[in-house]
Amino acid sequence: MQQGAGNRLKEVVAQAQANGARVKEQPRDLLDQLTQGAAHQGVVAFCPPLTP
Repeated sequence: MQQGAGNRLKEVVAQAQANGARVKEQPRDLLDQLTQGAAHQGVVAFCPPLTP
């Protein structure tokens, strides 16, 4: 892991929680499966579709 990468992830988690998101830590292989091989950089989010 690059220097500072852990701090950046902590910042993402803190921002998400501050905005009411539920955050669950999951193993990388599950993230790989959820994203079907797409790049995720260790973060996956689920949200309802945007409506105009």
